[in-house]
Amino acid sequence: MIFARNHELSPPILNKTSLDAFNSLGAKLGNEPLTSNNGLPPAVVKPSEFQKTNHGERQITFAVPIPYNTTATEIFDKYKIPTYPIPSEEIAKGSVFSPPTFVVRQSVDNDTNRGNPAFFTLTPILERIFPDMTLLVNEFPTQKDAKTKVEQIKVTFAKEGKSVGFSFGISTEIPEGLKIRSPSKFNTTLFLNIDYIGEANTQSAAKGLNFSDPTYFASSPEVSLIVSKSLKAEKFNDGCPKMAAGLFDDDTGRWRPANLTRSEKLGSEDVCSFKLLTEHFSKFAVGGVVPPGQLGLS
Repeated sequence: MIFARNHELSPPILNKTSLDAFNSLGAKLGNEPLTSNNGLPPAVVKPSEFQKTNHGERQITFAVPIPYNTTATEIFDKYKIPTYPIPSEEIAKGSVFSPPTFVVRQSVDNDTNRGNPAFFTLTPILERIFPDMTLLVNEFPTQKDAKTKVEQIKVTFAKEGKSVGFSFGISTEIPEGLKIRSPSKFNTTLFLNIDYIGEANTQSAAKGLNFSDPTYFASSPEVSLIVSKSLKAEKFNDGCPKMAAGLFDDDTGRWRPANLTRSEKLGSEDVCSFKLLTEHFSKFAVGGVVPPGQLGLS
């Protein structure tokens, strides 16, 4: 079964304990604190081909920040991220599940982000995931001065799981405290650090899920990016900057090239669209291609 149009799924209800925890962390839906009458926003189930429609405010922000190197397990626990129901397996396969997001500002020991805040964008905890189920995350905070921005992330799963959640750490450059050297082929303007929680849903599988393994995805996850034409980089004839991306290998401590291409989606007078195919979830850097003498300059 596939819905012919968008369908909202009722969110979980916040009890007093959950509301107290959210309020102590400064949680707001839009500009309003969460209350029993102003609860969590719904998730949306969409057909595989759909037009983006307005379902109201779907981003919950927390005022209390957390260190940039906090794991997904720690973030989900501290901020009491709720579990959302998902459609039945029959409906989930072939449909797109688009949940609201929960946004936490990253705190850093020094101002590596030049005053441009860095964030963790979290999905809710998904009760279940199924093969051929697509997750679409498109509620990311706006970084007004960032030259490279995440517009959406789309994932189609290949395996079952339960209690699954994703943390997308986004900053304009690599936090110095991570001790990761910058890529040598481009000037980084976006650092994406993806972490997750979850359990396998079969007795024969190991207890944990491993989204750093490409076999957990039916196809490569797609990260849609918007890049400002004002970015200092070599340019195409249409004024769009030439971009490159790298995937950080934690085992070797080295960067390797990642698949970044111009998107079929049309840009505008001021911005250009790119698509990053990540293969799996890890740490990624994206930036403008510049002559060797301009590396490290912005």
